[in-house]
Amino acid sequence: MSKPQFSGEDPQGHARPPDEVQDRAGHAMVKCPHCNKIFWVPHSYIGRRIRCRYCHGWFTAKPVH
Repeated sequence: MSKPQFSGEDPQGHARPPDEVQDRAGHAMVKCPHCNKIFWVPHSYIGRRIRCRYCHGWFTAKPVH
């Protein structure tokens, strides 16, 4: 069973650079400082400690610009 593709990934599951990703209403892109994966989180998560869905490391969510 394969994992679902997120907008911040190419078909192989690698994170795309921010300029290649379309904007999503109500969500912001964040980058994990541990594994460098980029993924979407709701705007309400910005500034909060979150867990990376890939490496499971904890970090404070900051939007990628």
